[in-house]
Amino acid sequence: TFSSGTTISSSQVNANFTALGNAMPAVKTVNITSTVTVTATVAPYQDILSINVTPPVDGNIILSGGGTLAIRQSAAGLDWVWVSLTTGSGGFNGTANETFHGISTPVAEAYSYDSFNVTGVFPVTGGATTTFYLTAQKNGANTTTVIRPRLTALFVPGTALP
Repeated sequence: TFSSGTTISSSQVNANFTALGNAMPAVKTVNITSTVTVTATVAPYQDILSINVTPPVDGNIILSGGGTLAIRQSAAGLDWVWVSLTTGSGGFNGTANETFHGISTPVAEAYSYDSFNVTGVFPVTGGATTTFYLTAQKNGANTTTVIRPRLTALFVPGTALP
């Protein structure tokens, strides 16, 4: 806080701008404009995309991942794909930060296209870099690709979300 008639220094003004900047939300996005083939059928999950975030202060990352799944049935019946957001390479959360996509057709070699979006909230520590991953796993011999996958990280400063 500055008082009228008081001389201020550039370091004080810069400190105010830094504090203001650290208190503001920030967004970072990464995407791939082509496709990624999912080959993982057992743990660990396959990393599809990652994003690094170094927040200025403690807070939370609201992470959103999405794209389109192209699943080609290996045989008549049910094929599926799990998609997850994690902070560990090859990981899955086993929580609300994942989504299941299943298809069932009466014939083999049929394609199914399914858009997906998965969102999670992750606490982060100021000054520490955290890598977030969009991961996937499929069953069986189906051919699955992720078309135009994307990750968006929204930083919200503070220790808790309302």
